[in-house]
Amino acid sequence: AFSSIMGCLTAAGPNISSFGRTGRNLKRRNSANSVVSDCTMNSNSGLDGSNHSTMSYGSAANMADDASAASGISRGSNYYSSTASLVSRVSQYSSSNPRIKASHVEKWNQRYKELQQFVQKHGHSCVPLEYKENPSLSHWVKRQRCQYKLKQSGSPSSMTDDRQFMLEQLGFVWNSHEAAWHEKFQELYFFRQQYKHCNVPSKYAQNPSLAVWVKCQRRQFKLFRQGAKSNISPERISLLEKIGFIFTPREHNKNKYS
Repeated sequence: AFSSIMGCLTAAGPNISSFGRTGRNLKRRNSANSVVSDCTMNSNSGLDGSNHSTMSYGSAANMADDASAASGISRGSNYYSSTASLVSRVSQYSSSNPRIKASHVEKWNQRYKELQQFVQKHGHSCVPLEYKENPSLSHWVKRQRCQYKLKQSGSPSSMTDDRQFMLEQLGFVWNSHEAAWHEKFQELYFFRQQYKHCNVPSKYAQNPSLAVWVKCQRRQFKLFRQGAKSNISPERISLLEKIGFIFTPREHNKNKYS
């Protein structure tokens, strides 16, 4: 779990440092010991080469701060009172907009409350694409990203400014590729909490996809260091290093015992 703000994945993890924002502004708190409030990010290339944002979880060395950090990953916790009034504003908006039915507004508000509960429980707003505990919430989150994309392109969309603002207060990650990366980062962080290191076995039966992801991060880092095209960014490298991730195990062991 992560500390003083609310963002996807800002996701549950160690103290966070800079969490960018979805192609907008929000590069906050560059201090390694500060907690970034959002999952919003600075544009970088995603896992598939598409644009994405980056978030930083700050210094993970001080694990004693993990408990407080968990509550800080998402800004949303600090804004629940203000977002309550926004829910009312969104509801009022529907009455003046024939394109949005009152029943749809009610359903949207209900899902938003479920997302708030998810954030309170997990410390971030990055709902997994396959969230067995609440499949409807994961589908709704996906729809919000689609509606946001339509809005950005100037097409008809149910994503209003108020809704966008409300979601961003919970550190909502608009870029699905970014959300996927941080979802895996969170899994790695929990692995570290359990085993006190980030050396995920190449054949990790409990979570094979995490083992593949870790291998991919090392491969992308190698390309990055060679100056070749890579999907890893300096922000992601910093984020991983802060929780003790070793990009070059052989070099690390050689220097350790030399």
